[in-house]
Amino acid sequence: MPNFGSGFVPSDKTTADLVRAVRSHAQGGARHGVNALAQPFDNSGDEIVLQYAISGLQPGMSLEIDWIEYSLVEASPATKTLTVMLMEDDAPAKVHLQDARVVLKPRYTTRRIIEELNNELDQLSGEGLYRVESVEGEEDGSLVLPDGALMLLDAWSNDTFQRKLPAAFYQITESLTGPVLIGPNTLSRATVGCAFNYLPLWEDVAVATTTGMIPTALDVPPLGVAIRLLMGTESQRNIIDHQGETRRAGEVPTGGPTTSMRNFAAMRQTRLVAEMARLAQRYGYQQHVGAY
Repeated sequence: MPNFGSGFVPSDKTTADLVRAVRSHAQGGARHGVNALAQPFDNSGDEIVLQYAISGLQPGMSLEIDWIEYSLVEASPATKTLTVMLMEDDAPAKVHLQDARVVLKPRYTTRRIIEELNNELDQLSGEGLYRVESVEGEEDGSLVLPDGALMLLDAWSNDTFQRKLPAAFYQITESLTGPVLIGPNTLSRATVGCAFNYLPLWEDVAVATTTGMIPTALDVPPLGVAIRLLMGTESQRNIIDHQGETRRAGEVPTGGPTTSMRNFAAMRQTRLVAEMARLAQRYGYQQHVGAY
């Protein structure tokens, strides 16, 4: 990992760290009800036994164990037993261990947050942040670019007589085999800015290592995800007939979630500009193409 200053090396964060940051932004100090498994639960079955007393649970409410979402079918308070149904067809087969946390009615499921984190990574790749990959040319003179290649940062040729050309003379285009570098001369090495890799849905991974984002920028995606989630909250709140009784337009106050979104958007933009500048300082040679 590169050293960004005297004695300072930024640390990587895990997916769970980013999920906690998103919930902190979007929910403030609000906490969900929790319980714990009294015994292991194989999610190919449908019966959960909890450690602590249960009350007020309604059929249809959601539960989350180890990031996997379930829907409550029936609750038996006397035996602390729940009958549940797996919500995601693509969820992995898993045995949840005894003492695993059971989150009751999560406002934002972990899966949804991770999906929005991946959407945010896509957006940041188009706004000036990117991962950096170096590729070597093949023996036949071809140069295969990595998936998600966006821009040519630097490129070189072994031909010492080759005229140095600006990067603008080279273009990255898509082909049936993937991204291809098109230009007037064959190159033997290139440094390329690429779109970020995605986070897996069901696994807690090191984010910078997995996505290619520099560690100092890892606070930016949770801000963008908080905006996305609050936008949904604002839309839901503004539906006049959302609750059981139809509400008049004058009974739907405005400003709360929108103000939070504006604050997060301003903070996100400030951090985005700062990290774009940091990236440009590290990889600021987007003009040089030539012999080495």
